[in-house]
Amino acid sequence: FTGSGPQLKSYLELALAIGITGWICDERRGAHLVPLMREIPADRLLLETDGPYLLPRDLQPKPATRRNEPVYLPHIAAAVAR
Repeated sequence: FTGSGPQLKSYLELALAIGITGWICDERRGAHLVPLMREIPADRLLLETDGPYLLPRDLQPKPATRRNEPVYLPHIAAAVAR
């Protein structure tokens, strides 16, 4: 999910699960998602890597391959938990 607040509300009203990727780790493109995290019920939240694409932008150190992998899910989870 990379949408807006109204989109999130619509999806939740349809009882859909919401997938959050490493996009939330991008201070430029994902900043609008941070306040929306409180709106997503825990039982409807899915964490995704979107691998091999969308490596979390704030990941340090960057892997040599620049490839996103499931091993980075804890990093994404930490960003969601903030």
